[in-house]
Amino acid sequence: KSLKDLIARPFMAWVVSPSGSLVRRPRKGARVLNDDGVVMASSLQVQGEVPCGRSGVRQWRPGSRIAVRQLNLQHSRAASCQVNKSFSTLSRGIFLIQEPWIRGDKILGLGAKNTQIFRGALCDGTRSCILTRGVNAINLPQFGTKDLTTIQVELNIKGTVTTIIVASVYCDIGNNIPSPELDLLVRHCDNKKLHLLIGGDINSHHLAWGSTDCNPRGRDFAEFLATTSLEIIN
Repeated sequence: KSLKDLIARPFMAWVVSPSGSLVRRPRKGARVLNDDGVVMASSLQVQGEVPCGRSGVRQWRPGSRIAVRQLNLQHSRAASCQVNKSFSTLSRGIFLIQEPWIRGDKILGLGAKNTQIFRGALCDGTRSCILTRGVNAINLPQFGTKDLTTIQVELNIKGTVTTIIVASVYCDIGNNIPSPELDLLVRHCDNKKLHLLIGGDINSHHLAWGSTDCNPRGRDFAEFLATTSLEIIN
């Protein structure tokens, strides 16, 4: 299997309803207003497109081998329970989460059986984390903050172990975009020629990632992407 086979076409989108539950929407026309979510990859041949946004999930079924999903939970307890329920059905998967349900320095409501939860920093107000199941992953705290969680995943492709860096990021609307930490991660992977997959809520609008408009933050982030090897895949 190639990376293209392992991480491939998206096939559904979810949103967080006003009640906090996860609602499955048909792939066709599955659009949410305020499209702030974006998934980016370098050195990964990822295909497929599904329009969804800040509250939306992007999900891929790579040859039924490993699922990758991205979702802003909006600190919702009900949505966290639904994530656990969904994740428990996967044999292998990675869930990139922003704004999990928290209390102080604890992430609540996540951690189904046989799953690992990673966070960038042990501190109050965590706004990013990653769930994994059935994959060999380690945390990379040197590229971690309360808003950025980074892990290293090893996949066996055609008998060769391939390393992929995977990150979940939340970009505060009151801070410059990208953050220095995210910029450092991207430049590191570019310099080392590492496969990189990022999913996050960047709190900015641009037509390039399915928004209905462009704002200054969106243009700034699009200009940043143009200086990297990252490609938008949502």
